[in-house]
Amino acid sequence: MFRNALIASFSAAFLAGCGGAVPCAGVEAGGACWLGRDGVTVSQARASLVYEIARKFWGQKDALEGWTVEFGSEPVVHVDQDASGASVSHVVDGLHYFGWACPQHRLIIVQPFAAADCMERSVVFHELGHAWGIKEGDPRLYGEYFLMREAMDATGWHGCQGLPIGDPE
Repeated sequence: MFRNALIASFSAAFLAGCGGAVPCAGVEAGGACWLGRDGVTVSQARASLVYEIARKFWGQKDALEGWTVEFGSEPVVHVDQDASGASVSHVVDGLHYFGWACPQHRLIIVQPFAAADCMERSVVFHELGHAWGIKEGDPRLYGEYFLMREAMDATGWHGCQGLPIGDPE
């Protein structure tokens, strides 16, 4: 029962982010639907700030229309359907990946470091770069700690207070 409800909520979020009939289940910023689960709070102001910092850093003018940016403190499972209609499950192991971007589904999944309620302290800037077409190997993808600090300081979110910036390992 809970699993079906969870799958339904992911499907609704997926459809919302891809221009489906279901409205955004979170907040909209930069053309994308931003949402949090598992105790990760996403507000309009914080999502807009993170989006603007990333947009300026990556030198982008285009909005992320139709994308979903989802934050959660637990490992992520995303379910959708392939071309034949069969259910396909994408699993992100939070121990090995802190986020990923899936351009064909216009979906970004991010797990904040240390499972904190601090979406700013995550690989969201890296994954937004991928959403704008930045490829692995670009050195800018691996130095976004100063962007995290800028976002954490600017929002003043209580979940980010006292958290260090640096390699989460």
